[in-house]
Amino acid sequence: VFVSGIKLREANQQQQFNRNVEDIELWLYERRQDLEDSLQQFSRDVDEIEAWISEKLQTATDDEDYGDTLAAVQVTSCSCPGHFL
Repeated sequence: VFVSGIKLREANQQQQFNRNVEDIELWLYERRQDLEDSLQQFSRDVDEIEAWISEKLQTATDDEDYGDTLAAVQVTSCSCPGHFL
């Protein structure tokens, strides 16, 4: 009777251990899925930001004249008579 009780306890411990391993494996699988989803979203965000930067760089480096210089705008926008920048 004593030996069978020990074997029963060992079998229960093994079963509990197996359940714990399965729980951890499931948690790891779900975590991996979350990380892969986050990586894909990050990659899409990077692509979008790179396209925006490229667009802004193209606009900034265009040879077109966009009007007055900053100094000219500052001089013409001053409303104080006799005040010079």
